Amino acid sequence: GHSAFYGASKLETVTLGKNAVIGDFAFYNTAELKSIDLSSVLSVGESAFSGDMIYLFSNSALTVPVIDDEGMYVYLYYAADLGSVDLSAAASIGESAFAHCQYLTSVKLGDSITAIPAQAFFYCEALTDIDLKGVQTIGAFAFYECTNLRDLYLPNSLVSIGEKAFFYCKSLETLDFGNHLKTIGDGAFSYCYKLPFYLEI
Repeated sequence: GHSAFYGASKLETVTLGKNAVIGDFAFYNTAELKSIDLSSVLSVGESAFSGDMIYLFSNSALTVPVIDDEGMYVYLYYAADLGSVDLSAAASIGESAFAHCQYLTSVKLGDSITAIPAQAFFYCEALTDIDLKGVQTIGAFAFYECTNLRDLYLPNSLVSIGEKAFFYCKSLETLDFGNHLKTIGDGAFSYCYKLPFYLEI
């Protein structure tokens, strides 16, 4: 149900029954959660596996934030520690469902999932593998700062991409558009430095 394990900071493994429905914020801030089989889950709610993202400070007074070599702030993440997820039975996922899951590398979507909602994979910095077949809409900020996403193949079913959906996907090199894309939101591919200057849409 809603917020079922919210903040269960020591939770590492979960076993679900068949045809489970995961509620909104069900596993929010479960930073130690590494093992959960989602392959028979019917739906994943809003912010279900997300968590807080907090500035890392270099002093005890919390006044000097840590900045990396690229001039970006460094954060502490409290989202679930998932490496891959299989959503092959799911019909839908909620907004921000996996936002801030910094170790998530691979996502398998079910054939019934036609929409990637806003911020679904926001700041999933390790994400490299996701098959978007059958997807019709990609929401705003859906893959914002997925900085290791390199190859993106958008299916013929896709008709719209939301605002800043792939903002600062700085490793994105290959981008194939489908034949029915009608709308690309503002800044959808901003700061995707490795994309070629010329794109055929």
